[in-house]
Amino acid sequence: MSLRLFSRAALLVALAAGVQGCGATWQGAAALEPDRSLVTGSVPQTSSLPQEANADGSAILAALSADAPAAAVGRPWESPESEASGVITTVERQEEGGQSCLAFTTTRESFDGINLYRGLACERAAGGLSLLDLTRM
Repeated sequence: MSLRLFSRAALLVALAAGVQGCGATWQGAAALEPDRSLVTGSVPQTSSLPQEANADGSAILAALSADAPAAAVGRPWESPESEASGVITTVERQEEGGQSCLAFTTTRESFDGINLYRGLACERAAGGLSLLDLTRM
């Protein structure tokens, strides 16, 4: 009789383990479902330099106004504030509303990648340059 009781107990333990295993598999499958609340690559693409990168303007203007504008081509710049850097790739003089301006392109390398920007810097009445536009191309 004890063998029969042992067999029944072993059958119940095996049955319970099988049911537990099925439950764990079902819960495990639900836990492996992807989280769809997050979307990668969802950073909006803007055409202008972000507000937090305004410090780049000072570094770019310093590279543009160091010498003659043509000498600025190929000149690197670095902004310690935003940790971005780049190289002035083209510079052309142009008149904008009666002001003498420099139309330029520059690369910008930062944590979000390397991009090409088009900018416009015009001479101020007090001297020096003022950055009027900096737009990602």
